[in-house]
Amino acid sequence: MDSGNGHGGTLCVPGKAHPGSKDPKRRYWLLHDLIIMVIDGESIGIHGEVYAGGYTTINRQGGLVDLSKLGLPSEDWWSCPAIMAAGAPCPAAERAGRAAREPLAQQEEQDRRWGLDNVPPEVHEGQGCETPREVRDRFWDVWMKLKAHFGERLMVAAECTWPVEAGFLSACIADDPTRKRHWEGPHPVLDISAVLLAAGMDPTGWFERTENEPEHHPLGDARQSARLLVEALNRCERGWRSQARECSDCTALGRTTVAVAAHPLDRSHGICQEHLDGLKEMERQLEPVSEE
Repeated sequence: MDSGNGHGGTLCVPGKAHPGSKDPKRRYWLLHDLIIMVIDGESIGIHGEVYAGGYTTINRQGGLVDLSKLGLPSEDWWSCPAIMAAGAPCPAAERAGRAAREPLAQQEEQDRRWGLDNVPPEVHEGQGCETPREVRDRFWDVWMKLKAHFGERLMVAAECTWPVEAGFLSACIADDPTRKRHWEGPHPVLDISAVLLAAGMDPTGWFERTENEPEHHPLGDARQSARLLVEALNRCERGWRSQARECSDCTALGRTTVAVAAHPLDRSHGICQEHLDGLKEMERQLEPVSEE
């Protein structure tokens, strides 16, 4: 399927074109003026229903975005009592009979016990919602307001998106019997773990937390994820700029440069032919060897 027009827009509806990455305004937003809605959810186990959600809205520099004109806080969270959320579904076990359902029930009991032992009581007991559907509807209302206001400048991000946050977003779409939400979900959803990996940080590692980042709290986790995302993006950008400076030195030495991006989204820099040949040789060596 065609990928979407990204960054807060709807998915690319068949038959309709999208702006594409050649749009200079779009590249500027990506580099300098991106608005990022970092989300987090708490669920029954990792495949059960989400009963708590939180978000924080930041700019590219990591500062909170003022949403008061939209009647929204820059960051927020809510939950329903965890007992109202369903455990991980397993249709195959349900069809197979009682014996097959027993392991499923045992797993759900373990999942619920883990939540009691690890999720803060104020989250586990419910805050502002009575059912998981209300949790999803509140998120969707915030998402649609932000999307309408910021358009393509907006991107949704989550850390280790699958399965919790990915399942949560899919459930939001499935809640609408009219299918009006079909093309309205966030696309793409930036997985912060991939950015951490690109920056040389452990995508599944444990990181120190600040006082306002309580663990297994939807807002606390969203805040930490947002902070790590900005740190990782900054590390990546320092690497891109370092490469650009190296090739600027090549230009100063009189070497002929070609129009290759030092920064994946910024073609204002060149790279000298010597470095370009080196990159091509590295790519050639990494190509898989034919077994024929």
